[in-house]
Amino acid sequence: MKVSHFTVLVIALIAYGCSSGKAALTRGDYYEAVNSSLERLQQNPNNTKALETFQEAYPRFLTYLNNKVNNITPSSEIFKWETLHDLYMSGNKLYNKIQKTPAALDLVSNPVYYSSELEKAKIKSAEVRYQLGSDLLSKTSKKDRQAALEAYKHFERAEFFYPQFRDVEAKKLEALERSILIINIAPLVPPVGSLELDVIFFYNQVVEYLKDEVESEFIKFEPNYPDADHTLSLRFEEMVIGATNFSQKEVERIRDSVIVGTVEVQEEGNTVEKEVFGKVKATVKRFEKSVFSEAVLEVLVIDNYSSTTLSQKRFPGSFMWVDYWGYFSGDERALTEEDKKRIMKDYELPNPKSQDFFIEATKPIFYDFSYFIRSFFRDFNP
Repeated sequence: MKVSHFTVLVIALIAYGCSSGKAALTRGDYYEAVNSSLERLQQNPNNTKALETFQEAYPRFLTYLNNKVNNITPSSEIFKWETLHDLYMSGNKLYNKIQKTPAALDLVSNPVYYSSELEKAKIKSAEVRYQLGSDLLSKTSKKDRQAALEAYKHFERAEFFYPQFRDVEAKKLEALERSILIINIAPLVPPVGSLELDVIFFYNQVVEYLKDEVESEFIKFEPNYPDADHTLSLRFEEMVIGATNFSQKEVERIRDSVIVGTVEVQEEGNTVEKEVFGKVKATVKRFEKSVFSEAVLEVLVIDNYSSTTLSQKRFPGSFMWVDYWGYFSGDERALTEEDKKRIMKDYELPNPKSQDFFIEATKPIFYDFSYFIRSFFRDFNP
């Protein structure tokens, strides 16, 4: 009889499931032993090993849970109710799974559900977190953002355990408002001696990026907002526009084995036209003009309360504009492909406007700046 690979795989998985439950029982992981055996019994109610594992592991799990509860309850550990909450939740998860496993119910007619115990643990957990958060708000300065962030986390946990606990929603909102970091985006300082350049496009680009990509629930960016926690200062400290380099070159081109004509010849009494190959020549005059632009943006992040500089970075950017033109005399067939590209036109183009050079030079600057600023303010989120 042939046995399919699929059948072998299923048998192996079932065997592994049984052995894993027994192994968990052996190492004292009673929750996993019960959980694993229940999964096996849901697949096969007659699985003998799973029945044996469950029958032994579930009472051991209850004993373990009760012992943990008895040890933790009288302790002074501040978050003990959260530990108890997790214990009761694990017991209730197994209870719900047993209810969906008839084979297990035949062995344990009265699985334990920790209803009142869990409710008490939820209330007590929420109460502890609520009190810790309230103390932080009442005993620290409104300018203490770190304390407000910690308070927010406590209220968030309290809300998790008991969503309607007292006025936790209002307290959480208060903590959030006190933990918000406001950054002033100072007006952008243009390059010295470049009054004709318009830098507002770059400033608007920065503001839009910060608002859309960096701003969060805890960090707000406001343009020209002096009464802020931090200031983001942007200044173009260097600018080079229109550094021009001009070159010209005259080259002779010779190409061999080019058809230069035809000739008639006699072959076996017939007149036959044959191609004549030879050399062709051309003189190429090529002109090249390159115009270079460069800018450097200085970025400062300043703590307005301590007047200290939190970060200072310089971001350079450049752009090269190149124009080619030229002409040739002689046979066009002698030209290289590069020649043809360079002399597609025989006139010089006017230089782009200074503003266009400035815009192009700032593109790599903005890319590097955006990566830096996103990484920098990521650490200010909780």
